[in-house]
Amino acid sequence: LMEPTQQRWLYGLRYASSPSPGVIKTPDYRLFTLVQLEDEYQYDVETWPETALEIELTTWRKETELALPEAAGNPLTRRLAQELRASADSDEAFVRAVMNYFSQQPFFYTLQPPLLGDDPMDEFLFQTRRGFCEHYAYAFVMMMRAAGVPARIVAGYMGGEVNPVNRTVIVHQFDAHAWAEVWLEGQGWVRADPTAAVAPERIEYGLEVAMEEEGSFLSSSPLSPLRYRGINWLNSARLRYDALTYQWQAWVVNFNSDQQYKLLSDVFGEVNPRKFVAVLLGTWVLVLLPVGLSLLLRRPIHRLSLPDKHYLRFCDRLASMGMVRDPGEAPGDFAHRVIRKFSRLEAEVTEITRCYQALAYAAEDNPGSDAGKLTVALGRHVRKFQFARP
Repeated sequence: LMEPTQQRWLYGLRYASSPSPGVIKTPDYRLFTLVQLEDEYQYDVETWPETALEIELTTWRKETELALPEAAGNPLTRRLAQELRASADSDEAFVRAVMNYFSQQPFFYTLQPPLLGDDPMDEFLFQTRRGFCEHYAYAFVMMMRAAGVPARIVAGYMGGEVNPVNRTVIVHQFDAHAWAEVWLEGQGWVRADPTAAVAPERIEYGLEVAMEEEGSFLSSSPLSPLRYRGINWLNSARLRYDALTYQWQAWVVNFNSDQQYKLLSDVFGEVNPRKFVAVLLGTWVLVLLPVGLSLLLRRPIHRLSLPDKHYLRFCDRLASMGMVRDPGEAPGDFAHRVIRKFSRLEAEVTEITRCYQALAYAAEDNPGSDAGKLTVALGRHVRKFQFARP
């Protein structure tokens, strides 16, 4: 489950292949997508770490993996590589000799190396001797190529943090690492990590332990909760939050058609069209039936004011006398229509309508009016009218 990188490359262990749709594999077993990763991206990877890679190299590939910058650059590094190769009886022995050189000479692993000049590898190997994984991988690969051994730098991530809450592995940006691969006859590409020869604690225990003495671990991120993993309650909260966000991302945001099909297969076995239609209809019934019943049985919630209740009782009384108020008919229009038919009721109808209109419409324009007394009067007139003979 990858965070957005604005790149197309995907990560996997050595000799990786992915069955996920949209994931493409290159001839040298790198994985990528056709679009940049602007959102979290979930995919499956199968790996075969012990499988030999590219036992045979084409001429073009060998030339590519032996290419170096201009011949005049870094002469001391080239000479050292050629001398070590001349004293070794095989390419494999030469690799061991270079590793011994890194482990026996006073090299230091640091995240704060000095700047290098025009011949950076000569300065690094013979003067400063201070750097991080990219320095050592670059120097190692250059020495290999200078001696005629195909080699390449590999950049990725090494290690991670196991979250005990959900048993996932959290790979942080500070787990980024660079190492090397050399091509050996009959073995293909073989991993070689010169950083392990200089700072084995960086490989065994991670960057935080390796930088403990220097104090440069996350020095530019003072508010990062990863700096305070020694505080148990804070670290526990961080891990639980990470587990929660992982579940949300994996099961809600990324619940795509493939995961839906897999879930159906796990629950119902092989999914055929008949079974799929049955599950779909059953789901609709389970969801729509309660919703439909609730809509049918639910009574409209409309809180009537006391004047509205009085006036509706007045309308009900008139309806029993054959005068039904039309939907949307204004109280004044209704009153005129009633008076035209029942002229003897003119006084009562006019007074009830006047009181109701004053409460329903004029109250907003005259907030200081005595609405309480008017409401009582309206109720009294309606009761008299309700019990009067037609």
